[in-house]
Amino acid sequence: MHALTKIRTLDPAVLVFSAILFAVFSGGFVAALNMGFAQRLLPLTVCSLGLILCLALGLKFLTAPEPSATQAEDDVLSTFDGASEASDTATLRYTVWMFSYLVALWGLGLWVSTIVFTAAFLWIERRSSVLSIATVSAITLLTAYSLGRMLNVTWPTGFLPF
Repeated sequence: MHALTKIRTLDPAVLVFSAILFAVFSGGFVAALNMGFAQRLLPLTVCSLGLILCLALGLKFLTAPEPSATQAEDDVLSTFDGASEASDTATLRYTVWMFSYLVALWGLGLWVSTIVFTAAFLWIERRSSVLSIATVSAITLLTAYSLGRMLNVTWPTGFLPF
């Protein structure tokens, strides 16, 4: 069975998470409109793509066909197996990660927040090795730095001066 056909009956948390992301991308889009031309190219592109994807997922959720009787029975059985509760917990956990990162961006700035949250997320959620964490953190920071230099973007600094 295609994964997106099960969304409608099994996982309304996907729609809630998409709505939350839609609000975040909308806020980012509006905030980017106040930046200079070169500085707003990257945020407007990312936020526009995020808005389009959130709308596409919401449309897919709302227009998904009703499952057949066999699929509905499977959905009920998987709900009793705890699949729905696990999905809701994961959605809540990732939403907390996302909003915590946004608050950290405001308070600590991009560089410190990115290092801390990349390391914490990979360590706690993925149980990654220290080498993997260091590699992903370095690549993420290098990419952000390079894009900032190429597009003349001023990244958020937060309260700390770096």
